[in-house]
Amino acid sequence: MLGLGITLVIFFGLRVSRAFIHMRQVEFRPERTDAQDIRGWMTLSYISKAYHLPPYYLYEWLRIKKIDENERLSLVELNRRYYPDRDGYVLEQVRQAVAEYLENAPKKPSQPPNAPSPP
Repeated sequence: MLGLGITLVIFFGLRVSRAFIHMRQVEFRPERTDAQDIRGWMTLSYISKAYHLPPYYLYEWLRIKKIDENERLSLVELNRRYYPDRDGYVLEQVRQAVAEYLENAPKKPSQPPNAPSPP
């Protein structure tokens, strides 16, 4: 019985470690374009990466200092800390900031400049 337990621990331990290594190797490349996809569990740094925003953009929009502690807090937690009397305020402000940024951001060209055009 003990042998079976050890075998199962080793088997599943190896599977978990392989999955973890695989996840760490996958590159972060979401192509987000809709600010309504933002959820309360997300952090400001996650949103900045996902929507290709400058690092300080959302902090300045919310008038929150960019410190290590704030980088680990979700939007819901930031709302509780900085705007406790306004439910959902941070989420709505972040959605508005991202939508405005995406609307005004330069569009990526479909072809690189000086590329030959198709016949």
